[in-house]
Amino acid sequence: MSLQQKTCPGRDRGSSMLHELSHAVFRTKDIAYSATALKTTIAEDRLVNADNYELFAHDAEAGCPAIYDWDV
Repeated sequence: MSLQQKTCPGRDRGSSMLHELSHAVFRTKDIAYSATALKTTIAEDRLVNADNYELFAHDAEAGCPAIYDWDV
C-alpha cells in the first residue's frame, strides 16, 4: 500500500493521473463527477466519461467491495 490512505470509494494521485491520461489517449470527456452522479449516467456516457475510469481504477486497486454498478 502506498503512503496515501485508501478509502472506499475514493481517489488518489494514480487514479487522478489515469483520469487525465484517458482524455489524451481515449478521448474521454468530463460528463459527470462523483460516484453518485455516475450512477445516473447512461451506458454510452459511462464509456466515454473520464471519472468512471478514475473511480473504477482506484476502487479496484484499493480492494473496495463492489458497491457501484460499473457495468455498461
